[in-house]
Amino acid sequence: MAMIDVGIKIELSGAAVDGGYSSVQTWTELKECESMPALIQPSSKIQTDFIGQGHIGEIAGKKVIAGLDFTFAYDGGAATKQYRKLADMDDAGTTHFLKVTYPDGTIFVLLVNVEVSLVAPTPSGLLTYVVSVTPNLFSDTIDSDSTAKLIKVDYPA
Repeated sequence: MAMIDVGIKIELSGAAVDGGYSSVQTWTELKECESMPALIQPSSKIQTDFIGQGHIGEIAGKKVIAGLDFTFAYDGGAATKQYRKLADMDDAGTTHFLKVTYPDGTIFVLLVNVEVSLVAPTPSGLLTYVVSVTPNLFSDTIDSDSTAKLIKVDYPA
């Protein structure tokens, strides 16, 4: 079942623009998503071993925003098809805004680089491809009006 069937909307900007994501005029909705990652994953763990204590523990580290792989149904290689458009973005090496909107109105926005790869086919299986998005770590903010780093989350009122 495609993710859109459960009310999640995934969109990419044509290219990152000055002025932040709120300046994007056109978003391209990505269709036929078969699976998607957790956008904000649990914190990394840092092992602690304090002298004088009889045990080793862990403390929370930084939040993890990695391994962001989205799987889509393959729709062909023609220039007008989603796979081809995404593959062209990959080839160009451009940076884009990714926006994921949940059914309750919560919106996640990340500034990302896009990589596309075909998944090995299986007999009688659906042909799919993976869109791996890597957060752009070299950008200070994703929105000129925001102090958010790397990811912006807008919650409904």
